[in-house]
Amino acid sequence: MQFLVLFVLSSYIELCYKVYFVFVEVGETCIKYKIRDQNVEINSVSRSTNVGKIVRRVYNVGYSLVDKDTLKPKIFKYYQQEYGFIRTQEYVFDTNRIFAKITKYKDPKDKVGQREELSYEWNNQFEPYSAALFIFKNSSTSGNIDIFYERKFYNISFSFLRKESINNHIGDFEANIVEITPRVETEGALKPRGSWTIWVDSQNHIPLKMKIDFTLGSINIELKDIKGDRTLLGKIGNNI
Repeated sequence: MQFLVLFVLSSYIELCYKVYFVFVEVGETCIKYKIRDQNVEINSVSRSTNVGKIVRRVYNVGYSLVDKDTLKPKIFKYYQQEYGFIRTQEYVFDTNRIFAKITKYKDPKDKVGQREELSYEWNNQFEPYSAALFIFKNSSTSGNIDIFYERKFYNISFSFLRKESINNHIGDFEANIVEITPRVETEGALKPRGSWTIWVDSQNHIPLKMKIDFTLGSINIELKDIKGDRTLLGKIGNNI
């Protein structure tokens, strides 16, 4: 009974996307935001589809725990399997320090890996999931945001370009178009480059579609399904 009460009281939204290279579907990704007390739990899974000569295996799983009102991160975990590159990252944000554990694996059967344990001064920088939420919530403006990822601190700029109407099987939306310049150095196979463009629902702050450039090429990501409370993202990050 207690479990049912907690389930009913908790609020969530799950967004699932299809990933396209040119006009060919090459992957899928789902991200779930769930409010628990004063925190937001974020879980994501991304995987390649139609794996073969053109598309190679990608399987990434992420988790983040952030403050519901400020979006300040508390925990960040990320597992990457991109082609032959396999790694886990775990960050704990505690007072004024970031405690990081980064483990690289030779292959999927490697259970031990090579681990680094590092510590950094923390001045309230975001990690990737909380940074994305910050941009979604502020998609009608332009600005900068400080993030920590892969042992380094970055200052990411984002710019509001214009509004655009989107009509599809999910609904009718008035979207803010935002351009992001990541300039983030990564060790994985999927290395960002150039500028990224995101269409964000101006009412409920839901990312509707994205155009992302990597060194291996450009992909388009389109929202295909929404489950749960469509207004949830409007209920968080209201003290940032």
